[in-house]
Amino acid sequence: MVLSAKHVVMLSDTVTENDPRIRKAAQAFYDDGWKVTTIGIRQDKPCAEDLPWVHLAIDIPEPYSLNPKPKTISKAGKVFSSVLLVGAKLLKPIHKALAGLMVKAANRAKRGQSVIDQLAHYFQLRFGLRFAPNSYKKVFWNISAHYPLLYQTVKKQVSDCDLWIANDWNMLPVAMKLQAEKGGKILYDSHEFAVDQFPGNKAFRKWQQPLVKAVERDCIGKVDAVTSVSQGICDALANRYQLDPPPVVVRNIPPFTRPKFRKTGDSINLLYQGVICPGRGLEALVASAQYWQDGRSLVLRGPESGAGYLQVLQGLIDELPDPDRVKLEPPIAFSELITKASEADVGVMLLGGSSVQEIYALPNKIFEYMMAGLAICVSNMPEMARIANEYKTGITVNDLDPQIIAKQINRLDQQLVDQYKLASIKAVQTLNWDNESKVLLGLSEKLCQRT
Repeated sequence: MVLSAKHVVMLSDTVTENDPRIRKAAQAFYDDGWKVTTIGIRQDKPCAEDLPWVHLAIDIPEPYSLNPKPKTISKAGKVFSSVLLVGAKLLKPIHKALAGLMVKAANRAKRGQSVIDQLAHYFQLRFGLRFAPNSYKKVFWNISAHYPLLYQTVKKQVSDCDLWIANDWNMLPVAMKLQAEKGGKILYDSHEFAVDQFPGNKAFRKWQQPLVKAVERDCIGKVDAVTSVSQGICDALANRYQLDPPPVVVRNIPPFTRPKFRKTGDSINLLYQGVICPGRGLEALVASAQYWQDGRSLVLRGPESGAGYLQVLQGLIDELPDPDRVKLEPPIAFSELITKASEADVGVMLLGGSSVQEIYALPNKIFEYMMAGLAICVSNMPEMARIANEYKTGITVNDLDPQIIAKQINRLDQQLVDQYKLASIKAVQTLNWDNESKVLLGLSEKLCQRT
């Protein structure tokens, strides 16, 4: 008897088409003969390419769409919602996090939730989960309309599954609920060290971190395997939750594309390509430009995350003695990232090291830069520095002080950059998804062995 192909379902609260790690993993399973289903958020415009596997997408719902039979909303509730929305709009320039909470409260009022219910919900988030973490389930399923819709969609459209992959902490409860009903194994792919993901964000620490901690504490020891992007994060997860066996490293590396060597010209062109947001060392990087030697320029390219941050960076650029040295560029298509990056000479990725997440981060951008044939300039953190030093592909920066950054950038000349570029081209013969995916596929096969 010929057994049917094993079925993997990849759960995500992101736009799958734009998520490199999920796309690569799904393609690897598909190429290995698995039946593949992915589910995520529908992107604003239709996907430019057809995915070869089954892809389910949910629309971001209206605030009231989760209630098939909405409660009758009183006049007082409508007024309360309107007042909150107006107040949030006025408050946003002063306190964005509090304004966001007011919008969420207004949305809850729109679907008939009383003020008392709302106060109970936010009290539970802020305080209750710290003392009774096992009570997180009610909070989790009510905090976002995405989670019930993801669960309901998969429940209706997926009949069987051998392996559920929960991408990030917020898919763990979804995966566990589906496993209880349909069977299968669960692999938790922790893209970040979730409990410490946004160390400088006060709103995260107050309103989301307690839920993240509660979910991981309850779920991570019940799944069948855990993976993450670096050895440091795997060790941190194993130590925090006493995991045995420990998590497995599956680095976030692009597929091999055979980069071409491009000799560095008279100008050394630096590139940051990724999400434009706080916490990436971008302000310090821009400020360092005032101390650069002649013949160096920088492009910051990517989507903005955090309203107004592009304006902040543009303001810093305008204050430079030579503003033309730094340019902001819009994001480009996923399929063009490496090709476009190859026009630069040095890829930059700087983190401050203020958290476990930042210390042990190993961003996919580093490998994308190398796959594009670039030298790299990275923070002197264990995981990133190991790549730069072991493969001799670039320089490290010890501090986010603009003058220290500039000192390292000024070390670069055409000859040294070309040396690092050639090392990157050699390194990606090994550091590519074609090799890295074998770790994920081997682990998954072992989990889903059929007798």
